[in-house]
Amino acid sequence: MSYQQVTLAELTTLEQARCDNPKFWSQEEYTQSFNEALSLMQLATGRWRKRYVVTTVPNRCFYNVPLLPQLQFAGLCQVLQTIRVAFNGSQPLGWTSFSDLDMSYPGWQAQTTDTPGAPDTPQFVAPAGVNWIILNPADAEGGNSLTFDVVTNAPQLANPGDFINLDTTEIVGVLGYAQHRLAMKRGGVFFQRTFPLLKSYYQLLANRNSYLLNLSIFKQQIGADFARNYAPRRVSERSGIPVGIGTR
Repeated sequence: MSYQQVTLAELTTLEQARCDNPKFWSQEEYTQSFNEALSLMQLATGRWRKRYVVTTVPNRCFYNVPLLPQLQFAGLCQVLQTIRVAFNGSQPLGWTSFSDLDMSYPGWQAQTTDTPGAPDTPQFVAPAGVNWIILNPADAEGGNSLTFDVVTNAPQLANPGDFINLDTTEIVGVLGYAQHRLAMKRGGVFFQRTFPLLKSYYQLLANRNSYLLNLSIFKQQIGADFARNYAPRRVSERSGIPVGIGTR
């Protein structure tokens, strides 16, 4: 893969060359279509990641992730998903859950590293709802660090000189998705002709994240279930549910 910096202006020029009437769309529409393609890529593959370091607060077990200043940019939280948390950079913390803590450690909310019988350092993190992270046991001393390895929000292009690093296949995929998105404005046969571009973009995402192929709705979109849909089927006499015929 050959990665290169490509700017919004360059993407726009490349996209306009693919359109038979480039002036039919505004610059804002071009920009929105690119950013939508990048957002979908990030949601499906977690391509862009970053590391943040947060300072622990004495005796605090709940941390509101979107309000942590280190994880913000221009007033917005940059974290899409937390992958890994480490204490003081070298001790990875295990993942648990709110319910497991309730069942395994009654009164865990009050447990700190100074509690008799508790570990000397935090051992676990757990998601609590969408925004909160639980640290268990809480750091009694405070002033230590939590290193967050996260999937960030997708980069968004706004100005002509804004750039992004993509390989050649990703540039082609983004341009194809944008062409499909832009064709919605014209509709009809013009829109219908761009369906193969959408399918190719989905296939690109599957190549970057094979777990997508475990989702039946995704496989249907890229045509992976096409042969199965046309396989001979009969209805079970007992359940009334269609079943496949032949080797499984």
